[in-house]
Amino acid sequence: MTGFREIDSETKRVNHLQQKLWWFLLLKIMLVINLLFFSTVGILFAIGGGQKEFLVTQEIDASRETIFELITQPDSLKKWVTGVSQIESIGKPGSATLGVRFKTTINDKESQTVFDIQNEVTNIQQGRELQLSMQCDLFDATNNFQLSFKNDDGLSSNTIVVAQTFQVRFKGLSRISAAFLDKQIRLKLESDLLKLKDLAEKQPTPSLQ
Repeated sequence: MTGFREIDSETKRVNHLQQKLWWFLLLKIMLVINLLFFSTVGILFAIGGGQKEFLVTQEIDASRETIFELITQPDSLKKWVTGVSQIESIGKPGSATLGVRFKTTINDKESQTVFDIQNEVTNIQQGRELQLSMQCDLFDATNNFQLSFKNDDGLSSNTIVVAQTFQVRFKGLSRISAAFLDKQIRLKLESDLLKLKDLAEKQPTPSLQ
């Protein structure tokens, strides 16, 4: 009987050691998983904090005056800039001039989020260039539009090339997802310029006096 008791005691001791080893291994695995998770989040947070720059262009068969008006008039912006639901002047309302500030409300239907962007005109050359400084809780950005005639030995002098340069730096927790947004941002910019092209080319051609 003594021998059986010793065997039973040894078996219990082995089982106890196996349980302790199992929990120790499980704890190490969970620790490694947590370290990998937080390291990945940290890397994405660091990468997402850098400035991103996107350049998109679109050829439009319309006058520079027509295109520039569509870029600078609030009622027109709602027709070609995706997500803009409201534009509100800050301070004295007026046309787009240097230093003018306004707020745009963005209604992103895909993510079902609504947020405001504070805008300021930081550079403007009538019919040629518009630059905006943009700030919100998610990012800070600079949005620049340049309008120029297509350089094609004069054969396409009525075609205007709109070049949009969008520089953005994400803030807060949005930095984590910023690394995955490059494609969506570029597609959004390209889609908006296509809408601008369609809108501009449907405008009536000014009659010659």
